[in-house]
This record gives sequence, structure tokens and C-alpha cells, in this order.
Amino acid sequence: MLGFKDFFRLLILFVTAFASDSYEFSSSVKHIASPTTVERIRKLTPTIEAYGSKFFYSNNGSQFFIKGIAYQQDFTEYLRRPESLVDVDAPKTQTLCELNFRNGRHFVDPLAWPDICTRDLPYLQELGVNTLRVYSIDPRANHDVCMERLAEAGIYVILDLSNVDCSINRDDPSWDLEIMDCYTSVIDTMAPYDNVLGFFAGNEVNTDVANTYTMPFVKSSIRDIKSYIKRKNIRKIPVGYSSNDDSLTRNNLADYLVCGENDLAKIDFFGINMYEWCGYSSYATSGYKERTLEMAGYPVPVFLSEFGCNLKRPRPFTEVEAIFNKPMTNVWSGAIMYMYFEERNEYGVVKVKGDYITDPVEKLPDFNLLKAQYRNASPKGVNKQDYSSHGSKDVQCPVASEDWKVSEELPSTPRAPKCDCMMAALKCSIEEVPNRSELAEIVGYICGEISCHNIVANGTTGWYGEFSDCSFHQKLSYVAQLYYNYHNSTPDACYFEGYGRINAYPNTLEALAMFKTLKGTRCKEELGPVKEISRLITGEPFGSQNRDSPRRILVDSRLKNTNLDTSESKAITAKIISKSSLLTNLIAMFLVILFT
Repeated sequence: MLGFKDFFRLLILFVTAFASDSYEFSSSVKHIASPTTVERIRKLTPTIEAYGSKFFYSNNGSQFFIKGIAYQQDFTEYLRRPESLVDVDAPKTQTLCELNFRNGRHFVDPLAWPDICTRDLPYLQELGVNTLRVYSIDPRANHDVCMERLAEAGIYVILDLSNVDCSINRDDPSWDLEIMDCYTSVIDTMAPYDNVLGFFAGNEVNTDVANTYTMPFVKSSIRDIKSYIKRKNIRKIPVGYSSNDDSLTRNNLADYLVCGENDLAKIDFFGINMYEWCGYSSYATSGYKERTLEMAGYPVPVFLSEFGCNLKRPRPFTEVEAIFNKPMTNVWSGAIMYMYFEERNEYGVVKVKGDYITDPVEKLPDFNLLKAQYRNASPKGVNKQDYSSHGSKDVQCPVASEDWKVSEELPSTPRAPKCDCMMAALKCSIEEVPNRSELAEIVGYICGEISCHNIVANGTTGWYGEFSDCSFHQKLSYVAQLYYNYHNSTPDACYFEGYGRINAYPNTLEALAMFKTLKGTRCKEELGPVKEISRLITGEPFGSQNRDSPRRILVDSRLKNTNLDTSESKAITAKIISKSSLLTNLIAMFLVILFT
């Protein structure tokens, strides 16, 4: 029978585990689509299915070709909004622009602003587009009005799950609870609309041979996104990837995303951002012929997720005729022109005339040139009942090389209960930080001195630390515990500029092991037996990993510091420890000076 102390510790454990980070790790306040709107859209637009290497309308089986345009304003271009848009009845929708700016979210979700999408809809219809690509979606916002208006016009949307503030970072990639929550929140918000054609799980994450190690994280995200859609009984919305056009990696990348035994880890479509055709080029001289030959027999639909070289303005868009005629239509499923809005990069076909994001737009010369090409494009496809996917090639996974440094091992699916149990085991943790950069420098410094292997992920070697899939805050806390251990659990070692927190009632390992999570599992199932939990707290290599981990390694860029000189090292040390202990401060400063 549990004694009073053990019972009290279990109570503290419960509070600690689920007050510090929510169990489902769902930081988003998601907007749920109106059932009435969803039903109206269902009657207006048949869903688009990916079957073999083609897209098909679900109602009649005719082939669908994407005739699209990229559609999203750069938030940094338009920082003002009219006061008339402040709607007290719908603050999440109408004040997102300013709210996003304050929170560091530098994007405008155009499908959440009826004033924007309804202004642009006549122009989109005039262009003859049937698909919009939107790069950043705010799952907190109401998208009912814009999605229904687009459905009435027969326009579909293809959406990036990432945004400028939440994505797999190509410099130091991670697939963790935080990013997965961002992605699944977009799915929860947008999946009910039948005119959602598909989701991009990544956009140009791998750009050249120097960062091919990012791809295991992308492939893991595809696996988990498709598993999530299946588990939630959402309709089978295609999930794909948008690649750049790097000559040394594009073929390996394309093969990698459709190879292997796990179908859930394979993309449903593949987009290439390709700007090889400039001005009045041709199918034979632009590179389009070579790309078409390379992609022939690819097992899933492939299309140009961006095109529109702007070396010559206005752009004549002569590539459109080639894209929507044979031989390209035998291989490609259409294209998306970049982009609708004119901004600093000069790719737009319209320009906002005033200072406000909702001001009227004016057509640029590119508008009518694209309109003429799109209006003349009438691709001839095949009906689904007459199509066989057996002609697609069987793709083998690319072999590791100097140009393709990718491990066969994939990161595991992020597990919130495991990370919650880990948090409950810590004696020193860090409270939620309003400005992450305040502690990033500190943590980077610590991980340069102490091995942080349990939160490190490496797509080249295939080493994925047991807690590399936890949230940023949870990984911060784990590093704080390592530093706390390293300094013999002295209170000053858990200061961290006042964000550190010492658990006054530490749990016994036995009590922690038996704790039951909201998922129904016990911490000993999530973290292993008492011996393993003990190793966790001491910072030893954790779990059943049999791969070698580097002894000293910095964690991802959200925690990474630059090379520090002696003065910077002393300043960081002063931030880590409490200013209340002069003796501890002096000792720590002496050690830093001695070893730097």
C-alpha cells in the first residue's frame, strides 16, 4: 500500500506532468468548419483523387489538370489594415494580421479574409485558374466564406501544412510534437472542405547536396500525416511534397519519396518548382524535355508546383502551351504559376494599389498574357476507367553517396505521453519562455559542454535521440536537468534567468514508473523500467538505440549558439546561475576563464 508520502508524490507528479504541457500537445485553437458550409461545398465540387500517376474527378472519372496560381501576400509588404476590418464578433478572423505580427507570425492567410478573397475572385475567374496554392494557413481562423466562394467558382486549393514560423528547418531539421501539431491543426481545419485538393508536407526543405539529411524528417512527416488522416477517418486527401529543381538531388529526392515498403511514408503527388523556361524558350531547349523524360513512369501525379521565370517582363508564358499539350500531358498533371500578387520579387500579375492589404488591385501586363495562355489551354486526358497504373516504374530507394547523405532510418512518430513522462521525471525544468531566443544561447552553450545526445536528431547517421521528438519547451527542460545534474543538483544550477523551476517534491523512480498517462499507458511503458528512467535523469544514452551518438554535439537551430569568445562565455554563465550566490558565481566564472 502506498504511504502518504508516495501518494502525495503521485499527486504532485500528475500536476507536474499535465500542467506544464498539455497531454495532446495541441497549442492551436482550431476553427471548426461550419457543417452547413461543408455540405454546400460537397454539392458544388467533387473531390479530386490521386490514382496512379494522374488526378481524377471523383464524380465522373475524367482527368483533372491543375491550372493554378500561387496566392498569398507577403505580410511584410503590407503592415496596415483598415479599422473597418475590426469585427468584435469575429476577432480571430479579422485581427489576425496584427496579432500575427505581434506573435512573430509573418503571414496573411488569404482564405481567412473574405474582403481579400472576394475582391480577387473575379480576377481569378478571368484568368481561368482552377487551383490556388496557399503557403501558410492559420488554423484558428474561419475559412468558410472564402472556401465556399471558391467552390462556387469551381476552384480548388492545395495547401502547405507548414508556415514561416513552423516547419522542418533545413539547417537543423526536427520532426517533433510542435511541428506535428502545426501540421495536424491545418488538416483539422481545412480537411472538411471538399475543394481542398491536397496538402504539401514540405516545400524545398532539401535544396542541394549540402542538406539532403533533411529528407528522413520530411518522409517521417508524410508517414505521420497520412496516418493521422487515416486514424481520424478523414477522406483520403492526397499528401505530397514540393521540390526545388537542383540538378544533383532532384532525381534521388523524387525516388526517395516513393520508395520503400511502407505506403504511408510515400507521397501521393510530387511538385517541382521549376523556372527553366524563360521568355520565348521551347520544349527542347528549356530543359522541359529532359525533365519530362526523367519523370516518365513516375508512380504518382507530378506537376509544376511553381513556374514563371521573370528574367523577361512582361512574361509571355509561352511554356503554358507546352505544359498542357502532349508529350507533357502524358507525364505532367498541370502547373501552378508563381504568383498572383506583385511584391518585391516582381512575380505578380496584379498589384494592390493602396497601403492596405484589402485595397483594390490593378492588373499588370503579365495578367492578360497569362489569361490568354490559360484560356487557350485545353489538355486532353484519359478517363479513370480506361487508365491503368501498371505502367508506372518500380522505384528503388537511392543509395547513399556523396550527393545523397541520407540514412535509411526514419525518426519515430512523436509521442506526447512519453514526453510528458519525461517532464515528470525532471527535478529541474524551465517554464514556458515568452521569447525563445532568450534561452537559446544558454542551451547551445550547455550542449557544447555536456552531451545532449538524447535530444539530438541526425538524418545522415540515423541517430534520433529518445526525446528529439519532444516540444521545444520539453527539450529545454531536459537540457536544464542535465546541467543541474552536472553541477551536483545545486539550486543555483537551475536558475536560467529566472525561468528555471526546481520540483520541491521529487518523485521516487518507483512512483514515476507506475504513473498512468491519459493515453492509458504507464511511464514504465513509455520510458522503460526504473533503471532506464534513472539513466534518463543522469543523462546517459537512453532507450534501445544501438547507434553511436556523438559525445559533444549542438542541438537544432532553435537551441544553437554561435562560437563564443571568453567574454560571451562568462556572460552566459552569469545568466545560467542565480545571482543570489556570489560564491557560486565566482567559482563558475573562474572555471570559464580557466578553460577558454
